[in-house]
Amino acid sequence: MENNEFVSKILTGLKKIKWWGWVLIAIAFLLLLSQCGKNPDKKSTDLSSSSISSQQQTEKLIYTIKGEELGEYGKKITLNKDSDTPVDKYIYKLPSGSYKVTTAAENIAAFSIVKDELNNNGDEKYPEELNYIGGQYLLTLGTDTLNGKAVKEVVVTINDDESIQIVGTDEFVFEKQ
Repeated sequence: MENNEFVSKILTGLKKIKWWGWVLIAIAFLLLLSQCGKNPDKKSTDLSSSSISSQQQTEKLIYTIKGEELGEYGKKITLNKDSDTPVDKYIYKLPSGSYKVTTAAENIAAFSIVKDELNNNGDEKYPEELNYIGGQYLLTLGTDTLNGKAVKEVVVTINDDESIQIVGTDEFVFEKQ
């Protein structure tokens, strides 16, 4: 008789459940059924593929440099300190390697690669100058390309004894390749 009393109490309790309670029970039951028969390894496969892509993203080294701000990689040098017109230049030392370079500047933004040592040009009054490697790189995000001279991105190689010199205060993104 104890079993009958137990079953009777359960049935009485079930009758007291409101309609929304039954909806919640049905939803929970459907969720439980939807999980049955799924491959448990599929989750681990999904996780490993997403972790691989996030590892690849974190392995890419990206350096954002703004001209005339020292930041972590910048150094301010003064050319011709002893002259009547000393000139301050900002150079940025990045690890050597190849970089894809872009800018967010709508106008033309310029940078150059320079040797880490100064050039003495023989002029008595203004003897010091930067030792430029190649020409100036012109980048833009806008539509004005200066007759095709400015591009949206460029790939450059920086050697151990070289740095970046930015003209003005534009910002560049160097993504290591």
